[in-house]
Amino acid sequence: MITASIIYGLAILPAIYAILLRKNPFRLLCCVAKSLLTGIGTASSCATIPITLSCFEKKKVVDRRLAEFLLPIATVTNISGTAIYIAVSAIFLVQTYHPNILTFTSSVVIW
Repeated sequence: MITASIIYGLAILPAIYAILLRKNPFRLLCCVAKSLLTGIGTASSCATIPITLSCFEKKKVVDRRLAEFLLPIATVTNISGTAIYIAVSAIFLVQTYHPNILTFTSSVVIW
């Protein structure tokens, strides 16, 4: 799972960025490297918002107004996505190893 996340973050997302925007994705990755390290070090995506904004302002990768609007929204969406991923993973594991134990009610409780 970690390997898939690394491939997604370092290959697929930069490829989509390059195709859609016709810009060098590695310039963006170098810009947000400090934010990534801060996020890993603090274990908080909310703590990285000011650092990401300052990186974007210094490197002029993204318009400041757009970054100030989208970064908080993307951070909250990312947190929700993680919660959904954990719930779906729990349901998958229960269905895989104990298929008869999971009822509709217990699925709703997990969600």
